[in-house]
Amino acid sequence: MKFSYTALDSTGKRVYGETEAENERAAVKLLRGQELMPIRVNTGQMVSKTRIRTKNILGRVSLIEKTTFIKNLAVMLKSGFPVSRALNALAQDTQNPTFSAALSDIASQVEAGQPLANAMQKYPKIFSNILRVILRRVCLILLSNSKRIMSLFAKPRVLWFIRQ
Repeated sequence: MKFSYTALDSTGKRVYGETEAENERAAVKLLRGQELMPIRVNTGQMVSKTRIRTKNILGRVSLIEKTTFIKNLAVMLKSGFPVSRALNALAQDTQNPTFSAALSDIASQVEAGQPLANAMQKYPKIFSNILRVILRRVCLILLSNSKRIMSLFAKPRVLWFIRQ
């Protein structure tokens, strides 16, 4: 199966490309073997890097942007990214300035020790109650499926982002 990806190299530079793998997990493992840190892995061929830009006059965040954010955050957390680093990477990756600014602020709050759900409450127009619940569940599922669960529980800052 063919996958397109966005990853960070050892210098922190964004790298775009395509790879062949059995599934998404195998593609992530293959990229890690190449000393790349996957940010986004999608099935199918790479679409042109040129994106259609539209003005976001009202400062709204579309459902597609939110869905993409949740999917990419899940992939990054599953790959072992710290929450704040994943949020910062996603903030840089989004084309919506409103969403980017919110994600950057949330990342800085999480770095300061604030739980992720509490940091998101500051932006109710972007992160509704239901969306925060979904994100909390995604994080819990990822943690419960992790082989490193015991080591994560030993670090209180990792669990702090889950609590409300």
